[in-house]
Amino acid sequence: MYFIKSFLLITTRFIYAKLHKFSNFENSKFYLFFHLLWIFLIGSNHGKRYRLYLGDKKKNEFKEINWKIKKKNIKNIYFLIGDSNTEHLGRNYLNTDNINIFYTIWTGPTLLINFCKSKIVMQRILFLTKFFINYHGTNSKFHFIFSFGQIDIRTIFYNFLIIEKYFKNSKTMISEYINNLNETLSILRNELKRNNKSLKLKFYFKEINPSSARKGTTPKKNKIIAANKKMVEPIFGSLKQRQKWRNELNSSILKNKKKKYEFLHNLKEITKKRKDIFNNKLGDGNHLTNSKLIIKFQKKIIYKK
Repeated sequence: MYFIKSFLLITTRFIYAKLHKFSNFENSKFYLFFHLLWIFLIGSNHGKRYRLYLGDKKKNEFKEINWKIKKKNIKNIYFLIGDSNTEHLGRNYLNTDNINIFYTIWTGPTLLINFCKSKIVMQRILFLTKFFINYHGTNSKFHFIFSFGQIDIRTIFYNFLIIEKYFKNSKTMISEYINNLNETLSILRNELKRNNKSLKLKFYFKEINPSSARKGTTPKKNKIIAANKKMVEPIFGSLKQRQKWRNELNSSILKNKKKKYEFLHNLKEITKKRKDIFNNKLGDGNHLTNSKLIIKFQKKIIYKK
């Protein structure tokens, strides 16, 4: 089975790369079928999972993952949807049970504001999740865990508040984010339940990770576009600014009186308390990669009272 999956992954990735030469490919159903196949084969459409599966099978990381879960009669299905944090948090590990499974639906380096306003992102999420809802059947309960906002804090807040000054302050900007988030999740729930009102759905929003300790740049207006293109993971704004924005946004998402989701707190271990920054010993500065803590986080969700 490993060799069949490997052949399919290599072949489809090759074709996928070639088709990207066509400008309308990313907005086509054909594009979505590739992502659907990868999620079905290895549980994720993120490139890191693909490389892990085709990499050195002697590595502990490969051995820890349960690649074989494909049962239909699963009690709880968890969709980890959003930025690259979902790739690590959405893995099925060997020492977790087989009545709760995780699927990673990576939407790319998506901003929270884009998730709330992009019809294309919404269509992709609906297409992919509807397939697995039909596959597993309506006896299962489906949990949607959204992970967005970290990229907004690193890039957009500085641009919108300091450079472009689209908003008077962070409070008004965050208020718009919250309104858009509530509206988007209402639309998503209605679309999923359109043909089955009794479908069991649960929505969660994962707390945005603490800021990376990396020093942020503060480019001027005429240089920010070039800086954004030049850096792989651009970070704009001082650490203090990013911490302030992140804490304000998390607090508003948590305390939102009209929220359509349950707020999921991060594990305390990932934050260096005295400095209020990401604990690099447990990840790469932005993402939690420690498998023991990821399993702990998953069990926290599964066995939540």
